[in-house]
Amino acid sequence: MAAPALEKENQDLKQALANLQERAELSHVVLSKLFDIELSLLACGSLADLLDLLLVRFSASFNLGQIHLVLFDPEYTVRQLLNSASVLDNGQLEFVSTQQPLREIHPENKIRLQHADEQNLELFFPTPSSELRHVALLPLIRHDCLIGSLHLGCRDGSFSSLDPHLLAQYLRHLASVISICFENCISQENLQRLSNIDMLTKVLNRRAFEQELVKEVSRCSRTKQPLGCLFIDLDHFKQINDTHGHQTGDSVLRKVGLALKEHLRSTDIIARYGGEEFAVLLPGCDECCAEKMAQTLCQVVAELSFTADDTTELRITTSIGVASEAPQPSSKAINSLAHRLINAADRALYQAKRSGRNRYCLASRLD
Repeated sequence: MAAPALEKENQDLKQALANLQERAELSHVVLSKLFDIELSLLACGSLADLLDLLLVRFSASFNLGQIHLVLFDPEYTVRQLLNSASVLDNGQLEFVSTQQPLREIHPENKIRLQHADEQNLELFFPTPSSELRHVALLPLIRHDCLIGSLHLGCRDGSFSSLDPHLLAQYLRHLASVISICFENCISQENLQRLSNIDMLTKVLNRRAFEQELVKEVSRCSRTKQPLGCLFIDLDHFKQINDTHGHQTGDSVLRKVGLALKEHLRSTDIIARYGGEEFAVLLPGCDECCAEKMAQTLCQVVAELSFTADDTTELRITTSIGVASEAPQPSSKAINSLAHRLINAADRALYQAKRSGRNRYCLASRLD
């Protein structure tokens, strides 16, 4: 009787050992994936890349049921940096302007691992899935400030091979890495954005405009769409500086820049090209469309009023040069075409000035 009992015990031990080995191998796979994700996080150079990694690739790597990210963005900084990135449209990313919603999720600023139920799923996911079995809530903290919360909705098997204590320990580490990556990406993109902005008028500067010009010419050559360009110069601006001072002149430039930007489409690109000159790119605009925009902007500027430091009311007009081109798909000389488009708009601008100012002129050709 003893032999069969020993044999069964031996089989049970072998099965237990096999189970332990299988669990260890699965744990190794999961930890390797987590380590790879961490390296990828640290390599992210932009917010869009970071969000894509967290909301798409991370979920796919671990077969997560759902993932949701809440970010503290009181001054709309992150939203402005992201602009129209596709991650804003898939429901996985949420912004809050106060920390109160985050404090309700993380009253003690600690990782939370809990079983999923209908009540807490509705708190953590906009459209919770019935497949979820566990929820991991990661507080994102930088410099003692709660900047966000990452919610992982796990099916059975997502992290089940890991010891709960080890999982919690690693998720704490991962939350710290994610927080650092967000801070770094926001800082880098803010610096990049500031380097492209004219500090007086808050539109793009000339260097950034020239970069955008090449991109737009290249894009329009692929899509077979026309590209309009406006060169805008404020008439007799030097007299304002000479008579009323540079502070008044700066105020005029700021107000004109804001007015021009407000009347352009969201896809248009405006920059201060130098002094009192502005340049505008109009993607998808042929000559007729570009002329209509020039007419509108001439009227907008003419209707503005300004007050000098001595309370004198001022008015100003503008001259605009208009050019448009439909780049050919086979065109390889993108830089050359961009240069010709700018030169044509510039020539048309001086024609408008010679013709009496407060008007626009259309370039006859691109040389």
